Amino acid sequence: MAAPLATLRLQLHRDFNFASVCGLIDYYADLGISHLYLSPITTAMPASPDGYDVVDTSRVNPELGGETGLRRLVRCLRQREMGLVIDIVPNYMYVGGAENQWWYEVLEFGRTSDRAAFFDIDWDSPLTGQGKVLAPFLNASYGETLANGELRLVYERPAGRLQIAYSGHRYPLNAASLIRLFDAIGTEVGRSLAQAFAAAMANVDCAAVRAQACEIAYGRCRDHFEGEGGRTTLEGLLAQHDPSSATGRGRLHQLLEEQHYRLASWRLANDEINWRRCFGAFHLAALSVERDDVFECSHALYFRLYAEGLIDGLRIEFIDGLTDPAGYCRKLRRRLSELTILRPAGAPNGRPWLVAEKILTDGERLREDWQLDGTTGYDFMNEVAGVLHDPKGVPALRNGWHQWLGGLAQKDFAGQAWLARRKVLTENFAADLDAATRALHALACLDHRSRDISFHALRRVLIELVVYFPQYRIYADRRGHSPLDAAVFAQALAAARSTLRQVDHAALDQVAGWMVGAGPALAAGRMLALRRFQLLTSPVSAAAFEDRASYHLGLLLSRNEVGSDPGRFAYSVADFHAGNAKRRQHTPLGMLTLATHDHKCGADVRARLAVLSEMAEEWVAQIDRWLGAHAPFRSCLAEGEAPTIADEVMFYQTLLGAWPADLEREGDPALIEFAGRIGAWQQKAEHEGKLQGMGYVPDRAYDEAVTKFRHAVLASGSRFLGEIIAMVRRIAPAAAVNGLTQTVLHYTAPGVPDLYQGTEFWDWSLVGPDSRRPIDYPPRIAALARVQGKQDAAYWTELRRNWRDGRLKQAVIHRLLQLRRNRPALLLQGNYQPLLLRGIHAERVLAFLRQAGDECLLVILPRLPLPLMPQATEPAIAPSAWADTAVQIPAGILPLNCTDVVSGLALRLEKEWLNVADLLERLPLAVLYGCDYRMSSEQHCAA
Repeated sequence: MAAPLATLRLQLHRDFNFASVCGLIDYYADLGISHLYLSPITTAMPASPDGYDVVDTSRVNPELGGETGLRRLVRCLRQREMGLVIDIVPNYMYVGGAENQWWYEVLEFGRTSDRAAFFDIDWDSPLTGQGKVLAPFLNASYGETLANGELRLVYERPAGRLQIAYSGHRYPLNAASLIRLFDAIGTEVGRSLAQAFAAAMANVDCAAVRAQACEIAYGRCRDHFEGEGGRTTLEGLLAQHDPSSATGRGRLHQLLEEQHYRLASWRLANDEINWRRCFGAFHLAALSVERDDVFECSHALYFRLYAEGLIDGLRIEFIDGLTDPAGYCRKLRRRLSELTILRPAGAPNGRPWLVAEKILTDGERLREDWQLDGTTGYDFMNEVAGVLHDPKGVPALRNGWHQWLGGLAQKDFAGQAWLARRKVLTENFAADLDAATRALHALACLDHRSRDISFHALRRVLIELVVYFPQYRIYADRRGHSPLDAAVFAQALAAARSTLRQVDHAALDQVAGWMVGAGPALAAGRMLALRRFQLLTSPVSAAAFEDRASYHLGLLLSRNEVGSDPGRFAYSVADFHAGNAKRRQHTPLGMLTLATHDHKCGADVRARLAVLSEMAEEWVAQIDRWLGAHAPFRSCLAEGEAPTIADEVMFYQTLLGAWPADLEREGDPALIEFAGRIGAWQQKAEHEGKLQGMGYVPDRAYDEAVTKFRHAVLASGSRFLGEIIAMVRRIAPAAAVNGLTQTVLHYTAPGVPDLYQGTEFWDWSLVGPDSRRPIDYPPRIAALARVQGKQDAAYWTELRRNWRDGRLKQAVIHRLLQLRRNRPALLLQGNYQPLLLRGIHAERVLAFLRQAGDECLLVILPRLPLPLMPQATEPAIAPSAWADTAVQIPAGILPLNCTDVVSGLALRLEKEWLNVADLLERLPLAVLYGCDYRMSSEQHCAA
């Protein structure tokens, strides 16, 4: 149990907590899951929907049941011999109010706080003001918010604190301003309170002692203000700062100006923020976890839980948001390994399992020196989707897209991505761009040979380098850069040189020298500049690709997934096998996923949309008809039609892809609920893609017009509803075959499969929060109870005929998980060998062999199945459709008695070439297990 055999991802929140999970452990254990894999369990903002808005890393979230609830959950897991993996957020925390005590202390004590170094803050920013933190948490401008009386001086019980209140949030007052306020009271008690804070601030050498003395001073405030005589004083103090009068507003403004922070509109964050954010979100502050003290403090809970045997592995959130991912991962691995000896006897004592959320671009591989077991599997998800798409459909899809959009269409995804990166960088990350430029400019000023390179020249250079950066980032540290980093930077350098004016080439060369030039260990100034650059490219890439560009190019949305490259529409079978072979060699224990809490659309939505690549010309013609028929429903706005043609095309795709397989009647009440989900998707797609709204400001007129359009198109009795239902009915069986193919690949390819909550049935989910909807568990539990022990052909025929209810998919997953549980070495360590195919439909088959010791597993699956399934009403391919298509079985394992672990069909393989039709008799898939053959010595070595 040290390394998971199969994980289950669950999204926790206050309405689905540890106690809720305890009630599901038997179900998931019976399904075959070895480890639960939970969303973050540390204390987050109240009513957090996902746990990522962490405010306290030292406590298990009380809304989930706290540590008591966690311990009960682990006891239940151990009773079923299951383990626990948790998602951790090491690189950022939620800030903005008083919930995050570390951030609150920074706002209260400024750069002298012990916690000031916990966050990546530029205290000397020329825009924010010396020693101040920009606090861009106001919904309107500062002046408007002050004038409207939304900022107020309040007294908080029982802490005895005077604070600034805004929209449910609280902001501290520093001691210097309190000393002035209390001195101004002019009484002996006022002077005594002022002296208490002055004495506290005299502890200049120890921030902790100073903070403790301040707490004592606050206690004296409480004693005074809550006494009979002090109430009058307090009421007078608050009245003097009442913003309802001009005088009160002036005093309140003066008080705010004295603080270590500057409250401002959220609109200012992109341009002037002086602390590093995560994903460009103004409420997520980056942690300086590369510091040993921050690392130990922020990870103390995880280390204790691991040492006590409560958790068995970690998933690391957005690792590219860390200053030094390699150093962090090695340190984490070392600390957990040191703690393994402390774990109790009942907990697994093997190597702790570590995976990280990392987007690997085409050709990129996880760095081995990070000492991770692998990524969270976006690369696998991309390759599985890619191999199910037909490259022959690209010309028709691309021509249709260009015909619909005309001059607005980009020639390819790369062009769209470059536009998105430039827009995101200059609009959403302007402050971060300026910070990186200032770091470079400071370097330039240190050397007489470069001091004439201007700030703006360096800024122009940085823009082009970031726009054309081919990966999320590079990973240079104080020792310098690796050859891999140098090669990646060289690509960006060449592209930037081709777009910059000649006059800026000298600045470009200088920047290149600083970034990846030869030399000794990096000096502090150069390291700062490099760090700013590396931490700029990764969030820009994420925002540009996953948000904007993914909602701008609509050939097929099934290729616009997180971690995918829409510019590479399809993968060949050979490419897919190569990806699996690399994972088998380098990260055999890496996670494999088909669905996540962050996906754009569910796995089975992608599988259905992939079918359209096999009928591209027909699909384009259908879109043409719908665009014409629905033209009267569009609204004319000042900026153009609503919805735009791009939005409308993607709307039709999403409807078709996510349409529930069992929704086959226009009058079905489920249509209302589905239409609401589509509406939520539509709004998020428009806002994230920034197609209409500027920045984070939605275009209300556009939103209303799109809603009106959607209601008209989906009106009961409309011709369109009948057409969309007919098309779903036509392609759904082939889509279900795709869904089964990717399911089998998920559980038989090299790696550790992760099942996302509820997706053991068909997954018609869309982008979050739709992907995090509550799961209807009773039907799943009942279905599993029926499938256990079933082997006969009649049962599989019944499942196949009633495939729309999802039980067929669950049954396949159950069988494959039982195989993993019973034959772990075969699936976790077995080698991987593609099998040869021949015949008229050889390109429509995926086949490979897994071997370990004297065991083997033959996997034969269909792909691109639509032409093989004319008039099909269920996921089945007639044997005659395969014609002469055959798969070659390696001679060294023949003869072989084997059993299809899914359908139960027993076979004896004696011929080198087997007809695919004979192997796919009961189901459109074959997973054949055998162990009664003799291998040659050469094959033993290979295995």
